[in-house]
Amino acid sequence: MFGKGTKIFTEKLCVLCAALWLLHRQCENICPYAMPRLTPLPKRLRYLQPFRKQVANLKPEEIDESMDLSLLNELLCQRIHGFSLEEGKKLLQDDQAVLKEWLSTPDLEDNGGMGFLHGYFMGLPELIDHLLEEKNKPPQRDEIRMELPVEAKIKKRLDHGVWEVSWLQAKLWISPADQHSIENEVRGFLELARTPFVDVVVLPVAFGNVGGVKKVTREPYSKSPEFDYALQVPGGYVTIGLLKPGQGLDESRFEQYFHAIRIVRGSDGFLSNL
Repeated sequence: MFGKGTKIFTEKLCVLCAALWLLHRQCENICPYAMPRLTPLPKRLRYLQPFRKQVANLKPEEIDESMDLSLLNELLCQRIHGFSLEEGKKLLQDDQAVLKEWLSTPDLEDNGGMGFLHGYFMGLPELIDHLLEEKNKPPQRDEIRMELPVEAKIKKRLDHGVWEVSWLQAKLWISPADQHSIENEVRGFLELARTPFVDVVVLPVAFGNVGGVKKVTREPYSKSPEFDYALQVPGGYVTIGLLKPGQGLDESRFEQYFHAIRIVRGSDGFLSNL
């Protein structure tokens, strides 16, 4: 019913939608009318710049003690590394004094991170003991939660938090990711879609509160396409690969469960099967 030109136009439209999704992800926290240029940190406090950059991705109401403080704690631990306990306490107390003076600068522009840090430093000197306790704890990982049918066989790879699911004679891989890696994944999808002689379709997808980009790759020697996804889910991001060698695959059988994917921090990694 539709000619080749219509098919090409549709595929290009899907690629454009995926590119727009990526642009939206990069810009959703940036508003030229609400993001004035930040006042540079004093030289003594520039070791905190990675934390300041992390906070830039958060909304103002998300900047509180419930946010992920692992990066901040790591930076503070690095700051006092090699010093005695008392020297470390004195070093951070001096940093606190510099921060307090800097925050009182007229016309200061901050994204909320340093204001939060000022309150965080109020825990000194006991904060040092807390940092050392946290440093000795096993590192927390992003863990996947999802609902799947009882027939699905799930294998967890402890090293990277990856889940391998076997169901309907197909393999599904789900891996936690961060925003940067997701954006790179989408760029890779788009580059492949523009490559001649490669049958790749890229399109935006949404599964309830879960959304992102889907790549469909059709190889001439395979009866079943390969499916890859780069998704934002409650709590974080995931990448998904779906493959069924040598046979036709109805990806919707798996996609009907994607709406329930979420990321939790530092869990025991339990994945419920329903």
